[in-house]
This record gives sequence, C-alpha cells and structure tokens, in this order.
Amino acid sequence: MPTLTQLVLNTRQRDVHRDLDNANKMHQRVMSLLPDDLGDSARAQTNTLYRLESTHAGARLLVQTSSNMITFDRLPDAYAISTATVDLTPLLNRLTTSIPIRYAITTNPIKTVGGRKETGLRGKRVPLTDLDDIYTWWQRRAAEAGLDILNHPTAIDIEHSITGGRGNSAAAGIRHHAVTIEGTATITDPELTRQAIVTGIGRGKPYGLGLLTAVPIENEARTA
Repeated sequence: MPTLTQLVLNTRQRDVHRDLDNANKMHQRVMSLLPDDLGDSARAQTNTLYRLESTHAGARLLVQTSSNMITFDRLPDAYAISTATVDLTPLLNRLTTSIPIRYAITTNPIKTVGGRKETGLRGKRVPLTDLDDIYTWWQRRAAEAGLDILNHPTAIDIEHSITGGRGNSAAAGIRHHAVTIEGTATITDPELTRQAIVTGIGRGKPYGLGLLTAVPIENEARTA
C-alpha cells in the first residue's frame, strides 16, 4: 500500500529552516519518521522518496513510502502546520494505457562526458543546463517510465543546487543540480509508470529528487 504524505511546514520554526538549508538534515528528518528497525538500507527498502515544494500556503514536504509507516509524533513541536496521508493504491490502479496524466518531478538531469582521458573529464557526470538538452533527457527517461510526452506541454524550471553537509555547513558534501519538470503525458505502459512512481527516477533520491507524482487528467477534472 504505497502512501503519499503531505506536510505543510511551519517556516517560523528553527528546525524547519535548518532542514530546508541542508539536504542532509532534511534526509535525516524524513528518515527519522520511519520505524527504527529497518536496517542500513531503510530508504531503498521502503522506497522512501520526498520532494519540497513552494506553494501559496508556504513550504510543503511530500513524502512517499511503500506503506503507511510515517510517525508524526517524531516531529519537533510545531514543525508542521498540517499533515495528511493518502493511499496511492487506487490511483496506481487507475493508470491504464492511453490515458492522459498530469505529472511533476524534481530531478537531476546529467550526462556522462566523453573525450580524451588526459582532460580529466572522461567519464565524469555533469549536470545538463540547456533547456533543449534537459527536454531530450526527460523525453528519454519519461519513455523508460511508460510515458509519451511528445505533443504535450512541458514546463522546465531550473532550480538552485541541492547542497548539504554532515555538520552545520550546507555547502560541503552533497551537491545535486535540481530541475523541476511539470506537464502532461500519455501512458504507453502502465506497469512501467507504476514502477517509476513507486521507485522514483534518476539520481539523488535520498535528497529530495526523483519523486514522480501523477494524476489522471479526467479524474482531476471531476474533482476540481
């Protein structure tokens, strides 16, 4: 029973600011909401993914897990203004071939540099910053997730880098180039789409990247 939990964060709270400024601290915060006995690979074992969003209500944290296991009383006092959890199983079951969906993902588009070995760049992963390159990358990754984005609107927003250190510094250790992609698509392979939603897409999953959220457009229209 995959679940998606929404927390509207209290940005007046000091712990919230610390977590928002340091990806490693936010990762630790998210993992602290899970049971203690999951072992060293808890994130992968539970398919835990999360995404930070800015909304009119403030900062919103979406956390997805493979089952309903979030423990809200582990949050500091006044950390979240509101919380809500929904079972994703009905949504996943509604995903069928040829239906249109609306999706969103914050991800880390990269390429592996070729060239001469002596340049020191051969085999190095570098972020994509050109919009056309990002779109081409996403078109390929979307197809691997059972989604056809051709002839569909696609919005690409190049975000700031996600950084985080193990101490109080947010500048050291973790650095991911974040891009938010939103749009519509047609499902070509529902099983691949379900898998992509449950397990995420791309690199940086422990640090707020890779969570693919989707909703059938006809369902969106009925509930609007």
